[in-house]
Amino acid sequence: MLVSRLRHVLGARRVVGSDAGYALHVDWLDVAALEELADEASWQVRRWTLSRTTRRRAAAAEGGHCGGGAAFIGSLSPSNLVHGLG
Repeated sequence: MLVSRLRHVLGARRVVGSDAGYALHVDWLDVAALEELADEASWQVRRWTLSRTTRRRAAAAEGGHCGGGAAFIGSLSPSNLVHGLG
């Protein structure tokens, strides 16, 4: 039943039955296109990861959104909280 559905979708000349079983015939261009798509996806993932890492490093260098990073964190020490921030 499943093979007949597959033959209906792909075509009888792509899914050929014999005494040994079934064979799927594909064009090498299909494989080449798949390889190109996989390469493109891999490149996009690397580009996105690099971009994300670069943005994180830039934010860390600027102290994030706190404006001053280490100075701001230092102002939250326990002694400053007890005595006030001023």
